[in-house]
Amino acid sequence: MMEPCPTFHALVPLKAPSACKSRLVGALPEPAREQLVQTMLAAVVRACREARHIGGTTVIEPAGAGDLGSALGAALDRLGLEGAGHGGVAIIMADLPLLDGQVLDAALSRGTGRATGLVVPDQHGTGTSLLAWRGSRFRDFRYGPQSFGAHMAALRAAGFLPVSHP
Repeated sequence: MMEPCPTFHALVPLKAPSACKSRLVGALPEPAREQLVQTMLAAVVRACREARHIGGTTVIEPAGAGDLGSALGAALDRLGLEGAGHGGVAIIMADLPLLDGQVLDAALSRGTGRATGLVVPDQHGTGTSLLAWRGSRFRDFRYGPQSFGAHMAALRAAGFLPVSHP
């Protein structure tokens, strides 16, 4: 008999489609950018459904670019995801088109300890693609430039053992 996997609830933040992929404004017309965003989001949601470590997924839409932390905190409160007796929380960026369930499970298996926080860097090694923790409250979100190192430090300061996964 297989042991049950520790589960995480995935939060997938998504900017308004017209605000996404702003670096492509001159290269792609707005409808094409919006389609690209929806395609990437669908890939992330599919990966969450395939992953054994994900028990549920919620897509959230922050009101503005600087409002990600507030939107994440509000979603955590609304869904009652933190605290004793709850699984973990995994914040997964919506623009990871190559993500699949096996890759997600491999990363999340690194963050299954009760006092462990997981940070997966972006392709450049400086941003954050995935942030996960379990058991305790965490609200010190540091998205933006150099967020990978900032999240590692914030998890450490909050009493977690921060780990990384490529």
